[in-house]
Amino acid sequence: MKDSLLLSRRSRLEVCLMVFALIACAVALWWVLGREGFGESAEGGLSDGSLKPREVDTYWVYDVQDILEDGSVVVEEQRSERILEHRTLDGKTLQLIQFETGSAGAFHTEYLWEFEDATGIYYWLDPSDSPELPADLSEFELYFPLNAAIGTKVETPRGYTELLATGTQITVPAGRFFVNVAQVTFYEEDLPSFRERYSIAPGIGLVQFEYDEWVDDEWLLVSREVLRSFEE
Repeated sequence: MKDSLLLSRRSRLEVCLMVFALIACAVALWWVLGREGFGESAEGGLSDGSLKPREVDTYWVYDVQDILEDGSVVVEEQRSERILEHRTLDGKTLQLIQFETGSAGAFHTEYLWEFEDATGIYYWLDPSDSPELPADLSEFELYFPLNAAIGTKVETPRGYTELLATGTQITVPAGRFFVNVAQVTFYEEDLPSFRERYSIAPGIGLVQFEYDEWVDDEWLLVSREVLRSFEE
């Protein structure tokens, strides 16, 4: 009888420990997926319907990878992006983004204006050191179509942009993300010159950027930028 009671108590203890272990595993899994994914779906976005964050001081850091001819990868620089301010132009809310690229304290700074609407995300690269709004929205170019079917191509002043994929999963130093992917192809004198590929995670922003050049009648991957950290 005594042995039976001890066995019963031991069995109950083992069950309790098993339940506790299962709960702990579930919590750990939820934390990891939440941290690595930063979002459950690539089909949605932020509460206001936008794809990318818009809050001032949102900050991204990327590793800049050079792709060598043998396929090996060299990381010598980092690039950061920070949203500095918002302005209104022709009824659109624009955000000013500061880019800093370099290493060991030697950084090159550029500024870009960007806005997003139902058709896509548009940009204008400000050539000055003291950024000012462009004259009007005609200065902006579409680089990321939204609310479009995969394979949709939209002509741009220097080529075309195409929506390649939605809900694709990629892994970068900052974690695992579900992204939408668009590619902009640029032409010079009716011949392809280079193209840029943007992988954007809803609510996070740019997760990966790739740059190809047209060399000897084929596309060659030259560089890649991958998200290392993100702060709102």
